[in-house]
Amino acid sequence: MKLPDTAPEIADRQYRLLFLDVYFEDQFIEIGHSRFDSVFTWDSNTAGSLTVNSATVSTGSLQAEVESERDPTQTYDTTATIADNGATTVTVNDGEGRFELRGYLNETGSLGVFNTFYTDSNADGHNTIGLAVMVEVSE
Repeated sequence: MKLPDTAPEIADRQYRLLFLDVYFEDQFIEIGHSRFDSVFTWDSNTAGSLTVNSATVSTGSLQAEVESERDPTQTYDTTATIADNGATTVTVNDGEGRFELRGYLNETGSLGVFNTFYTDSNADGHNTIGLAVMVEVSE
């Protein structure tokens, strides 16, 4: 992935979001992921929206039953900061916490690779960690 010399433009573009994250607490394990139809729509280089479809697979312990749950489609306002070298932070506030993507956009702004973090409003630190890819969608 070639990094840019100047901040890539994402305004008026759409990107598919693909992420996988993991949450651990004591013996409880939860794996969350976006579904294929999750899309960022950027109105400017700093503001847009995320329409996300996600699901989780979880278990109370290694001996417990595995449960899966599909979350309803949600749309959230998003913000972004993009540095000249493509370093990018995308923030999504969902009312209960903050989902953050930290990583890089490529030279053309068509692809981004990120670490993901979710922090619950009541938590001292990150609740989940994961990886994400943001790929431009063309009509």
